[in-house]
Amino acid sequence: MKSEKFKVYEAIKNAPLKKGLHSISYSSICKKTNVQNTMVSSLIRSLVLEGYISKLNNYNSTGGLLSNGYSILKEFHI
Repeated sequence: MKSEKFKVYEAIKNAPLKKGLHSISYSSICKKTNVQNTMVSSLIRSLVLEGYISKLNNYNSTGGLLSNGYSILKEFHI
């Protein structure tokens, strides 16, 4: 599972910056890493809890969910 976590971390780290945050959707992470959506969600939660990233939910003006924004807090090494 550690290699999947690393893949997710790298996908977030390499995502384009928008307003100082790495912006990428779960579906894009799934495509880039070949990891299922439910596992991506779990791995992101784990990365947040372990202090590697922080996550900010983004919403549009009508309250619809946009791609999440992420900050890299520390390097993840395997």
